[in-house]
Amino acid sequence: MASKKCKICDSIWIVNSQNKNKKYCSIKCQHIGISKYKKIEKCCINESCTNKFVVNDIDTKKYCSHKCAMSDSSNWDIIRKQTTLNKYGTTTFNNTEKRKKTVLNKYGVDNVSKHPEIIKSAIKTRLQRYNCEFILMSVYYKNKMIEKYGKYHQNKNEDFYDSTIRKTQENNGVWTSRQIRTDWYRYKRNVLLITEQNWNKYGYIFNRGLYSNHLDHKFSILNGFNENIEPEIIGSFVNLEVLSANENQQKREKNSISKEDLIHKYTNSKQKGE
Repeated sequence: MASKKCKICDSIWIVNSQNKNKKYCSIKCQHIGISKYKKIEKCCINESCTNKFVVNDIDTKKYCSHKCAMSDSSNWDIIRKQTTLNKYGTTTFNNTEKRKKTVLNKYGVDNVSKHPEIIKSAIKTRLQRYNCEFILMSVYYKNKMIEKYGKYHQNKNEDFYDSTIRKTQENNGVWTSRQIRTDWYRYKRNVLLITEQNWNKYGYIFNRGLYSNHLDHKFSILNGFNENIEPEIIGSFVNLEVLSANENQQKREKNSISKEDLIHKYTNSKQKGE
């Protein structure tokens, strides 16, 4: 089994994964060892800072403080991305497999948070600090939310909810803005009424079930509203299909037919008197 010797007092310890980079046997020896290095003066590399600081000649410190390093983060972020690009061919490389392997060898699980001792330690800490196993259920958390948002949860604050969650969902096209929501509800109601009429007329062709099969619009109602397509076309029989529950949940607002094909089929069905 490998061992190491302290640089100051010659004490010996067994090397493992947690102390393989250790140079001194104790904090006392570490302070003695560090004091032997030559002291040099450096200038903070943050362009907006003129401070100077003293470090050991082997120290790689570049900033005078954490504040300077954070304010200059754009520079080292560019350097980090360039280094990753040169090394791996992409700026977003993340070696998850190597990380999992290292954690697995060290803790016996692929994620540190799954380790029984880590879980027990986290619960113990939360009980000591918040008197609750889960911080989101603690009185401390609820009081903080009330103090900051006026409600026991941030999503219950309408101003915060509208400026964050609703705004993001509207920008992504998932939700309809409140300004046009009245028009949307009216459009959707008309489509569903027409859909029900056509289903009652032609639905016997398909096998529709509450849990097994779902009635679906090939060109979704939401996209029909956004594309200004008449409710009669979206709710028509040519735009209906029956999918399995799983397929329909995966499809969501996607279209399984183009706008041009839908209008073409609708026009043909009208000409045939269907």
